[in-house]
Amino acid sequence: MARKLSVGDKVLCRYFNQPTGKFYGDTFTGTITNIHSSKFDSRDFTIKRDDMDYIVTVWRKEIKRRIS
Repeated sequence: MARKLSVGDKVLCRYFNQPTGKFYGDTFTGTITNIHSSKFDSRDFTIKRDDMDYIVTVWRKEIKRRIS
């Protein structure tokens, strides 16, 4: 991604399993609502999912690309 992600961006995501090192589940879209800057927080972005209408936290690695 050429431009940094910011609040309000729509993104395409897929969950990542750390112990096995593999992606799993279907991809989903969402809107970034918060970006965490704490080095102690293991997740980087708070995203409001479009398909299920709830909030999840994801790592930068789990964001595949920006949609808009």
